[in-house]
Amino acid sequence: MFKLTKNTILMIIAVLAIIITAVIVFAKINSVDIASYLKFDKKMSNEAIVEKAMNYLNNSGLLEGQTASADSFSEESGMVKIKIKIGDNNFDGYATRDGKLFFAQAFEMDAAPVQ
Repeated sequence: MFKLTKNTILMIIAVLAIIITAVIVFAKINSVDIASYLKFDKKMSNEAIVEKAMNYLNNSGLLEGQTASADSFSEESGMVKIKIKIGDNNFDGYATRDGKLFFAQAFEMDAAPVQ
């Protein structure tokens, strides 16, 4: 009869660790693959986020005849900051890195309050 000893248990753990390591190495799992497998949201490219934001504004938020265009964009505080032009007006908009949320205005909380 097979008897589980301390050495046998350690050998089983070592073999399992080797097998798991081999599977990870040979499957070439990277953080994006793990994230999609675990259903985490993937980050979109900045260009795709800007395009999505402009489509949203132009299709659901503006008066008829107005169009929004992006002058430039950058990353700021973990979000995509978009310089938006509508007619003669310019303003900043912000979008989350996953492309799900768009904010038309942000408030600088470290600045002195406006009276």
